[in-house]
Amino acid sequence: MMGKIIPSRITEAREVRALSMGELADKIGVTQQSISKYERGIINPSIEILQKISNSLVFPIEYFYKTDVLETGYIIKPVLFCRHALRQRSWLR
Repeated sequence: MMGKIIPSRITEAREVRALSMGELADKIGVTQQSISKYERGIINPSIEILQKISNSLVFPIEYFYKTDVLETGYIIKPVLFCRHALRQRSWLR
């Protein structure tokens, strides 16, 4: 386990990708209510579900954990990184 999951990062990543809770739920095979509970910290997604969220939103799984330092040593500034990547769109290639 990498540490504590930060629920707000699921919300941030989903919003950067302009997906509704229902759209993300459909992509990963859970209910919209489950996504809501993950984002509010009521329940934690299993590692399998978190991996599906990570893959669907094209974010490294480390982004969703408490640490801001990836295994590569890079520091992630959550929303700034995402907005920059979204503008550059280089991560989609």
